[in-house]
Amino acid sequence: MTFFRWSKTANNNASADGTINWAEGQAPSTVNDSARRMMAAAAKYRDDIAGVTTGGTATAYTVASNQAFDSLSQPRWQAHCFCAACDQGAGPVTLNVDGLGARALRSSPRRRARGRNLDLGTP
Repeated sequence: MTFFRWSKTANNNASADGTINWAEGQAPSTVNDSARRMMAAAAKYRDDIAGVTTGGTATAYTVASNQAFDSLSQPRWQAHCFCAACDQGAGPVTLNVDGLGARALRSSPRRRARGRNLDLGTP
């Protein structure tokens, strides 16, 4: 699983991630696996904010995240860093994360990003 399913409220995390077991009284044999799964989730997030390379076209970028989102509501407030790998077009650009549908890429809340404003290969 990944960070986006975890809560800032500790008690809400008992069942937030089915692959990690930090339940009260857990069997000692589950501690190692739970710690490793937490490390894997942290690594997925780390890699998503370090700079994922895009695919797609000059104005329609695609990204396959490491966290593998399955709905548009999940990555809504997530930080992502990507490197534009395509020649940039002059018009507004879209970003499609994990095949969930293209959305306008914005350089600020009310301003759509344009392809030529992105530096090729730079996060």
